[in-house]
Amino acid sequence: MSLSTDPDYETQSQYNFTVVATDVAGNASAAQSVTLEINNVDDTAPAITSSDTAVTIDENSGADQVIYTATADDSADMSGGVSFSLADGSDAALSIDAATGEVSLSTDPDYETQSQYNFTVVATDAAGLKDEQSVSLNINNLDDATPVITSGDAAVTIDENSGADQVIYTATADDSADTSDGVSFSLVDNTVYSSTSAAGDAAAGEQLISVSGSPSAQAGEQVSLAVNYNADSNELPGLGLRIHYDSSMLSVEGMTGVLDQDLIYTDTTSQSDSEDLDGNASTDAYV
Repeated sequence: MSLSTDPDYETQSQYNFTVVATDVAGNASAAQSVTLEINNVDDTAPAITSSDTAVTIDENSGADQVIYTATADDSADMSGGVSFSLADGSDAALSIDAATGEVSLSTDPDYETQSQYNFTVVATDAAGLKDEQSVSLNINNLDDATPVITSGDAAVTIDENSGADQVIYTATADDSADTSDGVSFSLVDNTVYSSTSAAGDAAAGEQLISVSGSPSAQAGEQVSLAVNYNADSNELPGLGLRIHYDSSMLSVEGMTGVLDQDLIYTDTTSQSDSEDLDGNASTDAYV
């Protein structure tokens, strides 16, 4: 008994036939029914279902991040599971987890160095059948180049007594080295706040400010002074305010209105300024 066609489970999973034996005298046996079952094997490749484009990421967003996750459907036939790999020619900075399909970028993306990564994901089932998907990853360009001031380092000389509120310099800058949303200008506070004691040691991360003024007030009235503070670091642990005064002229009655929150410490006890912490000989005490 021969089967003339190549058996295909998906086309026909079973063949049925009846056998009869007849001798030379023409005597026939009873009919024998026979069934032929076709065994199903995995002959259908998996189909990659994930996109051909990874979600765009920002430059400078960090190394070793997952930038794409491959997925595949192997349900068209029997399946022993799917494993993932990257085809030859994929960018060397990329790697894939064979089980999860997660693709990671080992380097910190930099648009100016490489604005796009290309790779090919391969899904292979237990029978060795494969499907491939080409994928591209775009890097978003950020403004990470500082502007360059193009105006000169000297203002035009002006005459004394030539008037107030006149424009004496116009700053210009070039920000075309990268993406740009425009440039704003400001003046740098070049005031140097120094200390006359070890308490103001720069190595300890302390910066000092001073406020001076001569407000007038009647007895019992409050006096307000504005405190301007410029820090070289945005990671300072806190800001302390010390008020110096001439004890022959003033005394401390108390402090009120201090914010009632954690980490705010107030000491209303007057201290002797024997070390001249404010560098001002006219004051001899502080709180």
